[in-house]
Formats: sequence, C-alpha cells, structure tokens
Amino acid sequence: MDARENPVTELGKRKQSSMTGTWTEYLVLCPGQNKKYLIAPAWHDALAEADEYFNEDRDEYEIPLHINGQEVMGMENGYIIGGPLMINMDSLGLEFDDPDEPELATWLSDSGWDGLVKITDIKRALRWKPE
Repeated sequence: MDARENPVTELGKRKQSSMTGTWTEYLVLCPGQNKKYLIAPAWHDALAEADEYFNEDRDEYEIPLHINGQEVMGMENGYIIGGPLMINMDSLGLEFDDPDEPELATWLSDSGWDGLVKITDIKRALRWKPE
C-alpha cells in the first residue's frame, strides 16, 4: 500500500467495524497527485501490541506518550495506535480541483460520509473562493 503522511486536514471521523474488530476512520483532505486536492479515508498506524504495555501487578495498561518517536493516539483492537494519519492512495479517495464538481458529492454519498461531512465543510477547510 502506498501511503501519504501529513499535511492533511481532518474533516470528520467515524467508527468502523468488521468481524475482526473496530477502528476509527478519519476523512481527510490533502494535496492530490493529479489534481489540486484529494479527499480520502485515513487511519492511525498500529505502533505496538497493547499487551506489551500491560502491567500485571497493577492490572492496567501503562501506555507511553510516544513509541519509536511516534505520538501515541490511543488503543484499538489490542494495538496502540498513533503517528500521522495514513491515507490509502491506491483506490479509496477522490481527487478533484473544484469542490463544486458533481463527482465529489457523489463520492461523499457513495462512501457514506455525506451524513457527517458536507460540501460546505470542504469549502470551509479549503477557504474556498471560486475563481
């Protein structure tokens, strides 16, 4: 998987789940490769297994602020997650030049983000001023 790190603007987040667990998925906006902007789902990387930081004497997790130089953001599915948001650049996002492009509204709807993020939110994040 080709992934891009920050700079990203977080537009929203939601819980996702599968048979193997749940995780937080973020919707982010960043520079595109072929067009001005990319909107795509993103997530934090697993930094370590949470069990490595479980103190049996205290019966609690002792999670550090950083692991291998990466900021810890929390724990999900038995893993400590953190670092910059990672974006799947292969197929999950949409590149666009203008937030009024119909494909953007369609993508938001098809991906299920339209209940959380609106075109006006994207324009605000871009400080959009039509040319």
